[in-house]
Amino acid sequence: MPLTENTLNRRMWLVIATIVLIAFGLRIHMINYKQCIETDGVQYVKIAKELSEEHTLTHTFYPPGYPFFIAIASRVIPDYELAARVVSALAGALLIIPALLVCLQIYGLRTALGLSMLMAFYPPLVEYSTTVSTEALFSLFFMWFAYASLRALRTDKTLHFLFAGACVGMMYLIRPEGIGFFPYLAAAYLIRYVTVDAVTTREFVRNLLCLCTVLIIITVPYMMLIGGISGKTDHALSVWSKTVGHANIVRAHDELELDKDATKGTSLLGEFRKHPGMMAKRFFMNLHLVHKWVIPALFLPVILVLLGLFQLDFRWEEAYLYFIWLPYLAVLFMLVDARFFLAFVPMGLMIAVRGIKTISELYSERLRRGHGPVAFTTVLVLILLSIMPFTFRPIYRPDANLVYKEAGSWMKEHLASVPRIMDRKPFVAYYSTGIQLHMPIGNITEVVDQARLHHATHLVVDSIITPSVRPELSPLLSESYTSDDLQLVKVFNSHGQTLFLYELL
Repeated sequence: MPLTENTLNRRMWLVIATIVLIAFGLRIHMINYKQCIETDGVQYVKIAKELSEEHTLTHTFYPPGYPFFIAIASRVIPDYELAARVVSALAGALLIIPALLVCLQIYGLRTALGLSMLMAFYPPLVEYSTTVSTEALFSLFFMWFAYASLRALRTDKTLHFLFAGACVGMMYLIRPEGIGFFPYLAAAYLIRYVTVDAVTTREFVRNLLCLCTVLIIITVPYMMLIGGISGKTDHALSVWSKTVGHANIVRAHDELELDKDATKGTSLLGEFRKHPGMMAKRFFMNLHLVHKWVIPALFLPVILVLLGLFQLDFRWEEAYLYFIWLPYLAVLFMLVDARFFLAFVPMGLMIAVRGIKTISELYSERLRRGHGPVAFTTVLVLILLSIMPFTFRPIYRPDANLVYKEAGSWMKEHLASVPRIMDRKPFVAYYSTGIQLHMPIGNITEVVDQARLHHATHLVVDSIITPSVRPELSPLLSESYTSDDLQLVKVFNSHGQTLFLYELL
């Protein structure tokens, strides 16, 4: 019978606390090598400032959960960007605790401790624990939901259902697709009610009502808010329909940014009704991208995962845990990015640790019986050493977006007035404390006309994305370019990226 958290002694909790502190220290250290804020991070920081300084919420496309925690951290760390990274680092380190408790319930202490060590240094978990993004915080609440829901199904205690509902509510406020885990738990509990005589009708109804009640208390105020501001309560499930079937996804994103109504008028269900064939095409295209991008990016020891699959006992706990990703398939009707699936990495690593255990048992039998723990530790250490180069990659591979920060910092230092910058990305405007204006689709003349219309003072083009996404603007990527409308102010070079800063005449 696997151990539970109730059977851990003080020494084991000290070991776990040490691993968490090591993980937190590593993530704080790696923050030093994050030189430019992430694209969505700019918006999260703006919302956090709004919450902290003005005590209001007017921006509803990005949910307020992550900015709320940034706003709290900013009381201690005045730099909002740094505060956001510390929130992610703390969430990434604390993620180890619920993952360990879940693993402890199913596989026992040795596997759980191995999992915690692997999670402390696992490259994707470290990487996204240093970014200004929602992934680490969402993963933390997701793993607490996995733990609480397993305990709820096992014990039928109302407290665990309340905790699980609270976790789903917080996931929704961080990433709206988190709401999908509510029907998953409800369906699992219904199956348990039908198949297990120990669950009475009174317990079943009471626990489901408690689950729904706490979820409603947490989510409905925000749903009412976005319904009042955007006129649409399913705003958080808006699908980026302009990207469906688009040959150039990056350019499609640019078009979406320019369409101010794109996030208001279309819901996921609405797109199904209007374009069922296109949505199906999008789903299978994204399924291919999961195989192409997500699995290689998030699951490095694939062989270990495959070996671990042979160790599964196919108990109901395992079935519940390893099919918990099913509600998340709805994401495939929208966009795919490896970071969206970070929350499921701990489950993959549980299987990987089972694979490590398989290898160590074979290794132990060849040497001498009774050396299982030593062999397990040896193989685990070898695996950890093999992934360290990926964990510390930011140290020797500088941030390619650093050039944006350098340009923004230069503008902040040398310009007397607040610049209005037309650019594809928000970085230069963010670091110059200026105003970003989204660059329209069109040739140079059309872009300049729009820049004048919106009173832009500067124009920024980059050497990496522009040739493929905005080829009509490629003439601007030359220091010899001359125009009566634009004057080249400065060229910034950093790590293979070049930015051309123009001033409108």
